[in-house]
Amino acid sequence: MAGVTRLSLRTASAHRSRHVLGAVAVGVASAFMVAGSMLVEALSAQMRVAGADDAGQSAGLFALLSAFGLVVIVAAGFVITNSFQTMLAARSRELALLRSVGMRGRQAFASVLVEGLLVGIVGALVGLALGSIAAWGVIAVAMPGATLVAPGASTVALSLGVSLTVTLAAVLAPARRATRIPPMAALSSAETLTADHIGRTRVALGAGVLALGLGVAFVPIQGGGALSILAFTVGALISFAGMSLLAPIFVPAMARMVTIGITRRPAGRLAVGNLARGRRRTSNTTMAVVLGVTLFTGVNVVLNSALVTTRAAGYTPDDSGTVFALAFGLTGLTILVGLLGVLNTIVLSVRERARELSLLRAVGMTVREVRRTVTIEGTLVGLVGVGLGIVLGLAGSALLMTRLPDEGLLFAPPWTLIGVVALGSLALVVTSTRVVAGRAASCRPALAAAA
Repeated sequence: MAGVTRLSLRTASAHRSRHVLGAVAVGVASAFMVAGSMLVEALSAQMRVAGADDAGQSAGLFALLSAFGLVVIVAAGFVITNSFQTMLAARSRELALLRSVGMRGRQAFASVLVEGLLVGIVGALVGLALGSIAAWGVIAVAMPGATLVAPGASTVALSLGVSLTVTLAAVLAPARRATRIPPMAALSSAETLTADHIGRTRVALGAGVLALGLGVAFVPIQGGGALSILAFTVGALISFAGMSLLAPIFVPAMARMVTIGITRRPAGRLAVGNLARGRRRTSNTTMAVVLGVTLFTGVNVVLNSALVTTRAAGYTPDDSGTVFALAFGLTGLTILVGLLGVLNTIVLSVRERARELSLLRAVGMTVREVRRTVTIEGTLVGLVGVGLGIVLGLAGSALLMTRLPDEGLLFAPPWTLIGVVALGSLALVVTSTRVVAGRAASCRPALAAAA
């Protein structure tokens, strides 16, 4: 085990740039949970000083923050899985060579898990710091007079538990893949993106899970109310899991539909082809964006609809601005994690395809065409993720509102807010991808001849 640990430490150090965004994603998820825990503790302490019963409000706030935190964690899991899958693809020769000199499958599995453990620990430390700073800021602004204290033992344990659990769960599939790398792969001289195979079992399982989720979401519950909303929420999460299993099929197809006008050019055809070859990675990245945008759209549509309905009745809530600001911050974090996933995927894809890009340069592809190809890849992922997320968010919120006790609620999406966030997300994706594309264009044609 000591040898496996040393190997993992050396590998993590050599490939630290590949783990940075994964650790950041874990840190964001951990920070969310840490800040939520500290805010609940501060609220409870303030209410006890005032002599009020804090049990109900504290439990409700913690449940709300935990629900949003779970969504952020799921999005972070997509990012980490992509990081390790791409890293293992780039290190296939290295692992195969180790297998050829006696390394066993379970040792390869353990080495990847140890690397995931390191990423989780770093993410926990980052999340603890970010979450504490965020909680102190909110407490100072929204809870005047409250004491700013350091995170307690339970908060530290929460940060470590969340970070390690999500990271280890996310690296299980890549770790199992590492055990299946044959020693003969050490004879291969190329590190290129190979086509993903989507089996019938995955398709059948995805369709079954999706059908189950829809059934749970729309199960008739007499009287409606909280139980009906809970059933819809659980069903929506199960449906999303089914869509994620089926995503390698429909995400590349949606990307092709978006690029009908640009596939006539070589850069467009190459971009669509690269997304199709790595469709599992592409779909994981896209679904992380879809998750964030769906949550953001759905929550803000329901809140805005409730506000419009109350205003139509002649009543304007005094705290509506605060509620919208809180909802924007909570749901915006999931979009941020998804966008980190897009950047992470493009960065690792460019690293993995360095020789392939150099070969394209050697046969006449210009620097501008290489840059355009990589930019189109990232932009397509962002377009599909944001577009699908908005559609699902609008549909989900409309369906959820039919299950609310107040049947007179008006459906009023905040189009301006949704449009600004969508355009801002796409602008961030395009800008960051262009930076990575510049690095891809710097690949020298001579690298194609390297062994």
